[in-house]
Amino acid sequence: MESKGEQLGEVTVPSGILVVIDCGLLGMWSHDRPPAMPEGVIDPQMTESANAGTDFEVVGPDAEQAGRRFDRQWHPRFVYDIPRHGVREMVECFEQAMAGSGFAAELRPLPRRVPHRSRIDQALKYGRGAGEVLFHGLTGGLVSGLPTDRPLPVHGVRFVDDEFSGYWEHVEVRFRSTGDFRPHSHHHALMAQIRATATDSGTLEVGGAQLCAFHTTWGDGYFPVLRVLEDDELVAVRVHLAIEDIRAALRESTQ
Repeated sequence: MESKGEQLGEVTVPSGILVVIDCGLLGMWSHDRPPAMPEGVIDPQMTESANAGTDFEVVGPDAEQAGRRFDRQWHPRFVYDIPRHGVREMVECFEQAMAGSGFAAELRPLPRRVPHRSRIDQALKYGRGAGEVLFHGLTGGLVSGLPTDRPLPVHGVRFVDDEFSGYWEHVEVRFRSTGDFRPHSHHHALMAQIRATATDSGTLEVGGAQLCAFHTTWGDGYFPVLRVLEDDELVAVRVHLAIEDIRAALRESTQ
């Protein structure tokens, strides 16, 4: 049984595009600059190789079919963030995957790295308004078409009367709010809010837009981002946290 929900904060979406991302990874996000792996995340040699890496595009008459057959990343037309030491192997893997397929396509290196912000546009175009953005081998969820003229409340729903009571079942950005929420620019300030609130959440203004961050209550994981539609109208974006793999792992750890 679910509770009625709690308000975690608000977000504003000036572009109409919502990006759902692990806040612990924001230091790796380059936005409109060339992608760069920060120092200290991985060892220096791997950092150098990553930053000297290559982005590829699948081109040719059968590019999309070939990209789906290759199936390396979410967008079938692009392969991003291949470190210098893996470039030749990636090309060879593509050629092997195409052998005998009859597809007229090739994996072509791009002359410049694709900024993360541009990858958002590429993903939304391919996904017709929703998709995944890849950066340094990690992903964020994307949904476009959100209202741009007002703050949007972020609500979380916990399990109650359940073996996972107190854990978030899902968190969502709602466009039709039933409540009246009244609510830094620094990561530590955001974490201070999260530690001080009953909802383990906080808000932060970045680049003129307000983001909302929260602890998942489940630990690290790969959580699906879903569009919620009513009569074919987008009314919310939901992060589903209580996936079965996560629940099973928690059960096992407590036995």
